[in-house]
This record gives sequence, C-alpha cells and structure tokens, in this order.
Amino acid sequence: CARARPPRLEEAFRIFHDGVDEGVLSANVYTFGALMSACARSLAQHNNHNDGAFDRAITLLDTMQKAPYHVKPNAVVISTAILACTNCSPPRVDTALELLRKCQDDHSIEMNVVPYNTVLNALARSKSYATALNIFKEMRDGSRRNIPKPDQITYATMMNAAERSKRWRDVLRYARVMEQHTSFKLDGVAFTSILNACQHLGLAAEALFYLERMKLLRNNNSEEFQSKRLTRGRQRNGAKQALNGPDAVAYGLAISACSKGGRWMDGLALLKELKTTSSLGNSQNLVMAYTAAINGCQEVGEWRVALKILDQMKEDQVIPNVVTYSAAISSCATASANAELQDHGGNEKFEPMHAAISLLRRMELDGVRPNIVTYNSAIKACAEGLNVEGAFSLVQELEYAGLTPTLVTFGSLMTACERVGNVSGAGKVFTTMKEFQLEPNEIIYGAAISCCKKARQSDKAFALLQKMLKDGLSPNAATFNTVLYGLVEEDYIDKALTAYTLMETLLAPIQPSWKTLSILVRAFADDGRPEDAEIFLNKMRVFQYVPDVDLYTVTVTAYERQKQPRKALRLMEQMRDDGYDYYDIPILNTIMTNAVKIVNEVGRNLPD
Repeated sequence: CARARPPRLEEAFRIFHDGVDEGVLSANVYTFGALMSACARSLAQHNNHNDGAFDRAITLLDTMQKAPYHVKPNAVVISTAILACTNCSPPRVDTALELLRKCQDDHSIEMNVVPYNTVLNALARSKSYATALNIFKEMRDGSRRNIPKPDQITYATMMNAAERSKRWRDVLRYARVMEQHTSFKLDGVAFTSILNACQHLGLAAEALFYLERMKLLRNNNSEEFQSKRLTRGRQRNGAKQALNGPDAVAYGLAISACSKGGRWMDGLALLKELKTTSSLGNSQNLVMAYTAAINGCQEVGEWRVALKILDQMKEDQVIPNVVTYSAAISSCATASANAELQDHGGNEKFEPMHAAISLLRRMELDGVRPNIVTYNSAIKACAEGLNVEGAFSLVQELEYAGLTPTLVTFGSLMTACERVGNVSGAGKVFTTMKEFQLEPNEIIYGAAISCCKKARQSDKAFALLQKMLKDGLSPNAATFNTVLYGLVEEDYIDKALTAYTLMETLLAPIQPSWKTLSILVRAFADDGRPEDAEIFLNKMRVFQYVPDVDLYTVTVTAYERQKQPRKALRLMEQMRDDGYDYYDIPILNTIMTNAVKIVNEVGRNLPD
C-alpha cells in the first residue's frame, strides 16, 4: 500500500487496525515505518495537499511509543516523518526541525545525511537561508558525533538555498568547494544555478568558464541521461531528465553574464554557438537568450547590432516578446546618450532615436503590446535625441494605451527638458506629476535644476534646491555644484555662498566635493575677493583635498591685483608646501619678483 502509485493510505491504516484488533499483527518498527512511508508518499503524490496524512504521521510517532505497542522509532521512521513534514504544502519546517533536534539529543539514534538534506531542501524552498546555513555549519564542523558530514547533495541543496535567497556569492562558494572535492560532481542543475549567480553578478569570465565545464556533461553516456530513468529497478516514464550539457537557459544566463560584464561580443558569440546546438529547448528559453544578447547591446549602445539580432530572430522563427523589444529600444536610447557625450553631430545623434520610434511602431504591427518599460525606453531615446515634443507625445500615447506613467517616465521626460534647457517643459513635468499624485525624487529635481542652469536661470535652480530641502529630499554634492555653477556664471556670488552654507547647516551635512570648493575659490578670486577665495582653499585642506596650480594661481593673482603682495607671497609659500614650484609658472614668478621688490622698498610699512 505504501509503495503503490498512488499510495493507498486509507487501506494501509485499515489493514493495520484490522490486524491489531484481530490479534494477528504484532506491530514492530517496520510496521510503523511502512505506515509512515505511506503518509509521506501520500503527501507527495497528492500535489502536496494536506489531506490528513501529515497529522496521521505526527500522531503515529506518539502512538507507536505508547501501550500496547511500546515501539521506539528508529532513524528510518523519524527520517520518513521528517520527509512527511517537508512534503506538505507549505512545508512544515518547524516540525521537521523539531524532530531533527530531538534526534540530535538522543544519542541512541544515529541519523544519516538523508533527513538533514531533506530539511535543508525544505528550508531552501521556504527561503529560510539563515536557518539552513546554521544546520549546514553544524554538519560541516563535525563537532558532534551523531551529526553527519555534508555530502554532494548537501552542497547542491545549499547552493539551491542560496540561489533562492539571492545569495549569489554563496552559490559560487559552494560550487568552488564541490569542485575541490574529488568525490563530488556538479550536475546540470548545479551548473545552471552557478550561471544564474554569474549573470546576477555580471561575472562574464566565470560564466564562460562554467559553461565550458557544463559542456563536458555531453560526454556522459550513463543511463541517468536517458529519456527514462531507472527507479528501484523499474523504468519510470516522465521522470525529470538530467540536463545533458548546456541548454538554451544555460546559454541565456551565460550571455546575460557577458552582457552585464561588459563582454557583449562574447555574448554574441555564445548566441551564435547556441543556434548550432542540436537541442535548443523551448521557444521561450530561446527568446530569453536572444534578449540577453540584445541587453548586451543596450549596455554599450550598439543599437544597429540589436536591430540585426531582432531581424535574425524572425529568420529563426523565434518571436520576440515585449522584453526583447524594450531592450532593443533601450539600446537606441543609450546610443543617443553616447553620441551626446562624444559630441557627434549630423544625423548620428538622431538616428537611434528614430530607430527607437520605428521599433515601437513595429511592435504594434507584430501584435506585441508595449508596456511601461517599453515606453520609458522610447521616451529616454527621445530625451537623448533632443526631441522634447516627441517625449511628451509618448507620455500621452501611453496614457491612451491604458498605462500609468511612473517616476522613471517623468525622470526621462525631465531629462528631455534638461538636454535642451526647456524650463517651461520642466514646469509642465512637475504639474503633470501632481495630476498623477507622484512626488518628484532627487533625480527629477536634479535634472530640473540642471535644466534651469542650462537656460541661465540660476535663481530658479536655487529655488528648486530650496524646494527639495523643504520636501525632505537629500540633494547630493553634484546637485549643489550645478546650482553653484549657475549662480557663479550669472555673478550671483553671494547667493552661491548662501547655497554652500546650506550644505553645512543641514541636519545631515553634505561633504563638499573638490569641485564644490574649486567653484567658490575661482568665483571669489575672479570677483576680486582673494581673502574669501583663500578661505575655501583652506577648507580644501580640511577635507584632505589638494588645490591644483590653477586655483593657487587665480588666488595669488587676485591678491596681486588688490595690491596685497605680502598675502600673495604667503600663499605662494603654502603652494610650495603642497609640492608646487612657482618658479616654473611665469605669471607667479613675475608676481613673486614684483612682490619681493615692493617688500624690500617699503619694509615694515607694507600694508597687510
């Protein structure tokens, strides 16, 4: 009854009770072991639904020890009871742990590694990694005689637990230990977990190494890699087939690792290799692999390559999904941003943007509905392509499509305004956000401030900074620097000093960067206020920054123009203490010569 498919739980207990009642059955530990097995297998066979089998299993442990049976459960019975706990949905982990701990305290019961692995597997499924790790450490340390050492399955289970809890570094640590152990072997599932960790961490080299190792599984011709697996001497149809070498999922994970690790061309090579393998797997996994390759193009802005991969998918009869299209559109946005950084002129900057819009229209023709991520990528492409009108138009379009804009949407929209200094557009972004009851974050405020600075409306930039602080947001040093640059460029030097003072007087003061202080040194020196400039030179030393030659030069020159040669000489001495030789700088050498001449002529009457 216990081994039947499905297990005949009710019949097993009926036979047991009939036998006991009629006096023909003298129940022993094997009797109770068979009943416990029926409970455990019933829970596993009935889609893990608890139909009373769990309660029967736990009651059975208590019943067998009482009159009239007086049978002490052995390691096999308790192991099977633990299995019954873990076969529940959700797993009864607490009960399983309680049984395991009782066995540890009873030195007459020596458990093997199987129940420990069973508990670890249940903890992995319930994402209780910390508890699993504590049990694993007890097994690994070997400080207690009745606690078994971890075996290959233990390490594989811990790898699975780490993966489910997103402890990617731990996944790789378990893998390395398994590799160093001569009797342990990484199987296809373990390699897939390793590749998953590599793709999350962006470890391209490691992913390529383990993919090559995984290919060696193809040389294993044992029966475990056949379409039917032997189970207790019987062939069982439908048993999960072992992974005989990398499949489309493994390739997709390795390609993704290459994409995130900056080795997108290696990812393309893997995609080409995947297409030549005999067993590609299902279409969904192939889509994942192609999408991972396009993501690599997105990282570096290789939008033309991304479009070629999309075309290749159609030739290979692999249908791209919304994630694939979104990645391709995002690659266009990255390309436009890169063109801006590299100061490309002509159509080179605008081609990716037009390609992004074309892809959006192509999706509709292919019956793939764009989601908010797709629209956000297209809006970003418009932003980087300096197409403010197009960006706003896409926001309207996504609303008509029944989608709701997010902070990312408005961040890209604000970026569109920032790129061209469209202050009125930035105001419209803030107004629209209110309509959707969204509050701007630091990124959106930062882009708006930069927009005002580009439009030479630094007073508005400063007002936005103050609004940020009032709203409880935390601008970083770069945002303050943008405000300072704008104020200084428009000769609002005292406002710039006020803005700097805000940095120091916040509840959580922001440490000025080297650039922050250099802006103010130059501003005060150019404004004929060398004493104030020197104050910020000294602040640089407080924050362990080293002023550069230009900062010293503008300040010394300002002292010289204010006819304060003694202060100029003193600052030049400080400059020498910082390792600069003013004799090598013609303008400073001239100032020093003139200053020394004045000092010698006037002597003590030289004004400070």
